[in-house]
Amino acid sequence: MSEITRKMEAPVGRKIPADYPLFALMLIILALGLFMVFDASYAQASQSGITHHDPAYFFKLQSLWALIGMAALIFAMRMRYWKLARYGGHAMAFGILLLVLVMAPHLGVHSHGAARWLKLGPIRMQPSEIAKICVVLYLASFISRRQRSIQRLETGVMGALFPVLIAAALIIKQPDLGTALTLVATAMVMLAIGGAKLKHLAAISLLGFTLVAMMAWSHPYSRLRLQSFVSGSAGDRTYSYQANQSLKALESGGVHGIGPGEGDAKFFHLPAPYTDSIATTLGEEFGLIGSLVLIGLFFLFTLRGCHIAHQCRNAYGKLLASGLCAMITIQALLNLAVITRSVPETGVPLPMVSFGGSSLVLVMFAIGLILSVSRWPDLCSIEFSPADAGSSRTYVRRPLRMESTRRNGAL
Repeated sequence: MSEITRKMEAPVGRKIPADYPLFALMLIILALGLFMVFDASYAQASQSGITHHDPAYFFKLQSLWALIGMAALIFAMRMRYWKLARYGGHAMAFGILLLVLVMAPHLGVHSHGAARWLKLGPIRMQPSEIAKICVVLYLASFISRRQRSIQRLETGVMGALFPVLIAAALIIKQPDLGTALTLVATAMVMLAIGGAKLKHLAAISLLGFTLVAMMAWSHPYSRLRLQSFVSGSAGDRTYSYQANQSLKALESGGVHGIGPGEGDAKFFHLPAPYTDSIATTLGEEFGLIGSLVLIGLFFLFTLRGCHIAHQCRNAYGKLLASGLCAMITIQALLNLAVITRSVPETGVPLPMVSFGGSSLVLVMFAIGLILSVSRWPDLCSIEFSPADAGSSRTYVRRPLRMESTRRNGAL
């Protein structure tokens, strides 16, 4: 490597501490999640032989995953995020490969009629969670390299979405419609931020919604679930049972809730009290006030993530931070929409709150990448040489005028 190249790849500007408000919000939501995992799981854990009748079984396991997630967050936060720009295509290919392996015999794990997990020795992970981050890495790299052509439909928007739609189709096949919707919605947000024309995105969204609705209607089980959702049958114990139980629990909580640990729904009335429906347990025990606090925490988290993206001075960093923030926010909104019966059941966890190792570790890794973007506010641009999509070398350029690196809320 020449001396000129080494100088161009040197760190740019003054590195500052990671964004404290975002990190603090993450810790608060994580602590709330650990408390709710114990609160919502101890009833079932204490009566299950699989957990050795240990009421704190799921809490201990989630605490272990939280420690692993914290290590992943620190690792990602200390990365020089712009070096990931050259690996966007590789990340997308890796994500699709993992989704294909889920369907392979002896590797994919089938549970409750779905094949969403991959077993590698003693480790069981959910590749769709990895695929979401891979999509953000890929689109941030793709759009930042093609900021002019992204306004064209064929070479810009469709070129960016083609591998994303392949990943979404593989996730739908598992089936996991909620994660697929999160992935595609995140991609649309990133394309809008990257400069794609809204009429192109609206047309693609309408077409995609129509195709998904036709696919769901052609499947007998999905059709019955949609019919049950539309009819709002309170006596349905098959297709809308979980949603109906969630509404009953939230209604019983009222404004102030019935008290910590006093909820009734988690005692075998709610199918997933410590995973997808954990916000229901919170709403029942802490009422509307507790639910609004949870929503407020995610709202502040989103605002802070948007602030970090806005402060970043290069396109890749803006897209990376905004894409990861959108991914977390969209998933949280979808989870809350399901438990309030605003949308049909999709089965997505509440980020940082629901029980689940793959989701927690990878969400914390994503937050670490956002914090990495916050540490380098003076990185003016990322250039690729040669200026085509197949470039393998990343350069950074010094800003023409150094600005103050002190930002409100940073340590």
